[in-house]
Amino acid sequence: MSLTSSLSWHLVSHLRAQFSHDLQQSSSNSSAVRTKVTSIIDGFGRSSILPRQTAEHRLHLTETFGLEGGRHSWKFGGDAMLTWTYNYFPSLFGGEYIYDDIKVNPFTFDPMIAGLQLTPLRAYAHQVPRYYIQNFGSPVTHPDTNEYAAFLQDTIRVTNRLAHRSAPSFCFLLDCRSSPLQSQSHFPWSDLQRLEDVRSRDRRQRPPG
Repeated sequence: MSLTSSLSWHLVSHLRAQFSHDLQQSSSNSSAVRTKVTSIIDGFGRSSILPRQTAEHRLHLTETFGLEGGRHSWKFGGDAMLTWTYNYFPSLFGGEYIYDDIKVNPFTFDPMIAGLQLTPLRAYAHQVPRYYIQNFGSPVTHPDTNEYAAFLQDTIRVTNRLAHRSAPSFCFLLDCRSSPLQSQSHFPWSDLQRLEDVRSRDRRQRPPG
């Protein structure tokens, strides 16, 4: 959405707003607990990173003002990008069974200190895991970000053939890519001539008072 408003004979406003929504979702290939059998298979069952979901809402606002003076043409404004993110990542709290060498009761197959020695594969066949690992972190995170930028530009018409432009810009917080300070000198004869023609016509059409 964009809106251009003429606030006065010399001041013009350009407002732009954009809102976006992005949803990324993936499901697990199995609901079984992740399992590892030592020296046989590194892991099977549900993936440690699935299911996962990421929902992102982003609002981008930009405002630019143009102010015409005698020999100065000012442009100034800023923009803000606000991002709200919901991230569901199961590896932060998931668990895993590990089957390894273990000693068990030969009749009940309950773990015991001095008992029948089982290989990892046989321990899996009797469903006697050696370890169970559980993470206790929160699966939900909110890596929200806010980015701000501002700029100020002045074009000075030194003569009818010469113009000088100074345009410092400032960034705040994250991921600002604007250049810190730039100065240009150029000879926009055709642009200046058209600008002077438009100003002359505006002065002739402007009502008195």
